[in-house]
Amino acid sequence: MATKEEILALADELAADGQQPTQNAIRTRLGGSFSTIGPILQEWRASREESSQLAAIEVPDEVAAALTEVGARVWRAARRQAELGHDEMRRSLAVANARAEQADEEHAEAIEVIERERDEALAQADAAEARARTAEAQIEQLRRDVHEAEAARADAVAAKAAAEATTNGLRDHLADMRQTVERLTARQDDAA
Repeated sequence: MATKEEILALADELAADGQQPTQNAIRTRLGGSFSTIGPILQEWRASREESSQLAAIEVPDEVAAALTEVGARVWRAARRQAELGHDEMRRSLAVANARAEQADEEHAEAIEVIERERDEALAQADAAEARARTAEAQIEQLRRDVHEAEAARADAVAAKAAAEATTNGLRDHLADMRQTVERLTARQDDAA
């Protein structure tokens, strides 16, 4: 469906090409309904007729000069207002830029703090990992030491048992020797 702006632009184009803008010509190019195109085309024709009538009116030089002067004053006032608006916009933009810079600085500081905290946490984690490795090595060494101590204890127990057996054997042998000495002594006493 054609919009009002499209219908008015096509009517201007057809008129500029020397063709008559009709409802049918516009409908053929843009589509739409006659009930939509008709009122817009009537408005276009009325506007062109008014423009033609205004163009045909001769404006006296004094009126034209007065209108030119009024137009220049209106233009100067409009420019002043626009410049004031631009100054206000510049101030607002400067404030917005300052806020954005401040926000950027705050974000940069926050990032710096977060990165520093991350680095500290990583360093602490590395230190903890190193301590854990050292502790594991110490535990392993203690396990070896315990194993060696248990083996030494087992050897000592075995050596003690062997020594006790030897001691018992020597006691028995000593007891036998005492008996032999006592018998020999008793025989010697009997023989004497």
